Amino acid sequence: MPDWPLIAGGVLKSDAQRTRLSGERLDRLAGWLGALTVIATLANGSGFFLRRIGLLDNKAYRRDLLTFCTQPIQELWLPASCHFRKVLSLEPLQVLSLDSRRLYEITGPELLLKLAKYGVLAGLIALSLLLILRRQVAAPRWGALLPAVPLLISILVSLGITARQAGIAVAIASLLSVAWVPLLALAGWLTTPTRLNRLASAIAALMLVQLPLALVEAMRGLPTSFGSLTATLHPPDAAIPSRLAQTFILPNSLGVFAVCALAFCISFSRHRRWLPWLYLASLPPILLARSAAGSITLLALVALPSLERLQNRYPLRRHPLPWATGSAAIGGLLALGLPRLLGRADLLQSLTGRLGQLVSELDTDQPLTLLFGQGLAAAGNRISELLSNEGLLRPLVGGLWPAALPRIGPSDSMLVLLLVQGGILAVAAFYGLLLRAMVQDRSSRPFLLSVLLCSLTLNVTELFPVDLLLALALCRSLQTTGEQTGSQRLSQRLRRWLRRPATLPPALPAPWPSRG
Repeated sequence: MPDWPLIAGGVLKSDAQRTRLSGERLDRLAGWLGALTVIATLANGSGFFLRRIGLLDNKAYRRDLLTFCTQPIQELWLPASCHFRKVLSLEPLQVLSLDSRRLYEITGPELLLKLAKYGVLAGLIALSLLLILRRQVAAPRWGALLPAVPLLISILVSLGITARQAGIAVAIASLLSVAWVPLLALAGWLTTPTRLNRLASAIAALMLVQLPLALVEAMRGLPTSFGSLTATLHPPDAAIPSRLAQTFILPNSLGVFAVCALAFCISFSRHRRWLPWLYLASLPPILLARSAAGSITLLALVALPSLERLQNRYPLRRHPLPWATGSAAIGGLLALGLPRLLGRADLLQSLTGRLGQLVSELDTDQPLTLLFGQGLAAAGNRISELLSNEGLLRPLVGGLWPAALPRIGPSDSMLVLLLVQGGILAVAAFYGLLLRAMVQDRSSRPFLLSVLLCSLTLNVTELFPVDLLLALALCRSLQTTGEQTGSQRLSQRLRRWLRRPATLPPALPAPWPSRG
């Protein structure tokens, strides 16, 4: 007679070994994803960075140096002798400014580098689907995804508006702006502590790679204004470099990435002893990019543990006046000190410009547009990058694009982007999901707080790899808080109630005295 316990034990042991090996392979996949994320991030703006330091298009670089630098040119520290503008005559005043449009030109091979970030997102979605269909990872718990349903509904409504206005081709292409959303349901296999730690290690390595790039760009980068008045306030002999952008193309994107990457490592890295060094590594990109959002968020990360202790000791509900007074004082100090610290006299103008853009979008006489937005293709840097007449995909699809595309408006904050694309419904869905995750998942709170603060000045879901990291953090919060469905929690409470020890009611006094 066969020894069934021995056979069963052998089968169970074999299954355990296969599960362990599968887990090790998934851990390696997470490491490869981190490496590909680093490569795609560096490749995204490599053409811009190499043109600015003169390794690409060196003739034009030298021509700009001769035009906008005073002789002798200090090759090792260009800010000492170069300026982004040159005064041709005083009466009448004629000023020649450096034309930085050529820095943003994209050639054939650079197009593939630019599209690498979309390849990483699409590849991760396809890989996750394959793993789920082959049952190598657990399928998503659909009950846990209920908090993300309003966001999905707003995306579908915006997609329908875009398809009606501009056609199916534009609607399908506009989905690239929300390519991170499917990961909320599919990337649960990546949210284990080991795999998030591997991704955090890759992000930390990317932060360290940015340090020599920042030094090279500060020393050799062409002077550009990037829409800031900083360069007009300092003479060339002040030796102050222009705002740095590195491979992120825009300075504010560099500052936001630096602080969000630091927050991701704080939330998910197991190598706690390296965190002080990462704090120091985030300072040069933030300060050299002169990013106000990055600076304020970095201060918030440093103060977060102290604020949590103060909240526990002096709750906001019971002591609203001291909290409001302290917040107002800190806000006033930042308003006075940040423009001087960052060398940006136009900092408050930038803030009022974003507020004005938000007010102009809210000031509409069309309630349906205010509620549901104007469609996915109505705003956003990625939409402009892909769908405009000079967009990346225009030469690839040719006649599929309509002659008249919908208006692609600017959006310098996540609030404006969501309001234009999906209306108040999208704003409530996104920030509701973000705030819920901050409350439910304590370990993700530093990263989600950074995303929340930076979203007020930047489209964080259009900044790679912050959008990928945000999708993983939100997926983790959904999976963690959704381990039990509502029916499971109800049945558990019912069983706990049934198992309570029975308590008899107190004996009632006799209606007549006993006769003993």
